[in-house]
Amino acid sequence: MKSIIFAFLFCSTVSLPLSGRDLVDETAYWLVPAPQEYQASGREIIFGQPQFQLDDQFGLPAPSREWLLEGLAGKAGWSPAAAGAEPAAVLRLQTAAAGPNSEAYRLTIAAGRITLSAAELPGMLRAVGRLLCIMDTPLLQCFPGGRTALPELSISDYPDAPFRGTFFQIGGEVTAARNTKIYRELALMAELGYNQA
Repeated sequence: MKSIIFAFLFCSTVSLPLSGRDLVDETAYWLVPAPQEYQASGREIIFGQPQFQLDDQFGLPAPSREWLLEGLAGKAGWSPAAAGAEPAAVLRLQTAAAGPNSEAYRLTIAAGRITLSAAELPGMLRAVGRLLCIMDTPLLQCFPGGRTALPELSISDYPDAPFRGTFFQIGGEVTAARNTKIYRELALMAELGYNQA
């Protein structure tokens, strides 16, 4: 019984690269959660070598930059090109005009470049996260010799609400101080309108 359940889960969540696959539908399937807007051309962008030039015009803080670089290395085998080398791709982080909120971003994958744009740091972190999430799916194809492929696409996204949920630990030892803290947090959320179902 366990092997049947495992086989079902494996087959329902894994997309294997097939010749003639519909990359537009596959891209839509793997963009979870669905962004506000996106366009997928159905073409694959081939990156011929695993080195890239990082063009950080945004000024990503060091811990976030490390997260990005470690993610690219671990998921795609990509690393920054040595000084003077001609990389196959440019990863550009740039400042954009203000969006609907601080978490708004734009991500573009096109020939020879990936561009992440945001007006504020929360948006840039969302863009980095989305790129790394895409690279965790079968949309990233890895080939011998360090070549990789990603779908050509453009994403514009932002969350509808700045506060999207909370977790209250309700199990364990109940104390008057803990209950008071929970009630205060719930009252604040009600005042701010965050306890909508």
